[in-house]
Amino acid sequence: PLDVVVDLDVSRDVVLARLAARRVCLDCGANYSVAVPPKHNWTCDFCGGEVCQRDDDTEEAIARRLDLYDLQTAPLVDYYKGQNLLEIVDGVGSADDVLARLVQVIDAARERRPVVT
Repeated sequence: PLDVVVDLDVSRDVVLARLAARRVCLDCGANYSVAVPPKHNWTCDFCGGEVCQRDDDTEEAIARRLDLYDLQTAPLVDYYKGQNLLEIVDGVGSADDVLARLVQVIDAARERRPVVT
């Protein structure tokens, strides 16, 4: 049985900005950002491959993916909310901050779990 279902909450504008700034190595798939590029002229720090923007990371393509995500996940969110299992966690911040919020929610759900004897 499930103890908790987590929905990471990140605004559409933040997701659009993050994905539009994403860059990827064509050879090894390493991820970069316009804000944190590779050390040498869009050449991958790991394998030396070319780093560029993915074709599906344009604003229009991202908006279509987000619309589809919303359409497909809304019924799941409603279902788990109705089961009192849904916890919405702020997904904005440093990786350490988001992880701390996730751990807090999961730990709280475990504490609520009934003890089976």
